[in-house]
Amino acid sequence: MIKKFISYSASMLLALTACSTENTVAPSNGPVKVDQNECSAKLLSQNSVELKTAIANAFITTTTAKKLKGNKVELEITTLYDESIPVDEIKKTCTENKMEAAEKNATVSCTDYSITIKSTEESYLDIDQTLASAQQACKEFSKKYSSVSNEDPNPGQIENDPPTPPPSTKTGKATCQILEDTENNFSMIASAPDSVTITGTASFNNGVQIIKLVEEFDPSVPQSVIDAECASAKEEIAEEEGIPLQVSCEGNKITGYFEAVTGKNMMTSVVPLMISECNQIQETGIIPEDF
Repeated sequence: MIKKFISYSASMLLALTACSTENTVAPSNGPVKVDQNECSAKLLSQNSVELKTAIANAFITTTTAKKLKGNKVELEITTLYDESIPVDEIKKTCTENKMEAAEKNATVSCTDYSITIKSTEESYLDIDQTLASAQQACKEFSKKYSSVSNEDPNPGQIENDPPTPPPSTKTGKATCQILEDTENNFSMIASAPDSVTITGTASFNNGVQIIKLVEEFDPSVPQSVIDAECASAKEEIAEEEGIPLQVSCEGNKITGYFEAVTGKNMMTSVVPLMISECNQIQETGIIPEDF
């Protein structure tokens, strides 16, 4: 559980601290043609990282973070839209971003087919951690979009299908369900019979991002095994410098907790990863060892 918890948390912080590019081509007034789903992450200089994602028939987003002195990072996020996206929809998104930027230290500029957001934010990761998180984000992106057709009939509206109802636990297979998936709140539950139940939640309220994973072991699991898992989890967390993570253990429960004051809703950076994990568990009937 803790390995994925660290991955989720790093991805959340990646959305805060990772990335715009010094080499980004200035957006033109015309649309782009996005033919396939792609993701790349690279180090641009000693203090900047680029994360670029493309979704077929929708848009290309380039996010760049340039580390400044102290715990600050200069962000630039540029989205170039596919020719299939209506201009009115892009204008609406631009207006919404400008309204949000007016309340924060950010600027928004738009053309008919592009939106660029610039801001200075508090940074939680050093440049190496940011690059590693960007690379992990691309791995998760590839898992999610590898099977998505480039001829999507609903461009810009790619979503996960509702999870298939879990099979009976009498089969001995692990199951997973999405319990809630809204703009500000998400929850899922995965269960392996006679082993463990894992509940994951993510939320954004009053400028605070929270991720919580609770691992509750079946009474049949020896306490010595649970204690060993707890010690291992705390050791892994201790190695993650710069990420505000906590692990607590009580009886047959191990809890991982992440909280950060962000001012921005970063649910979209972690929820797709959690849904992907849940779908994988549901499809295979197995909770991965590195979960």
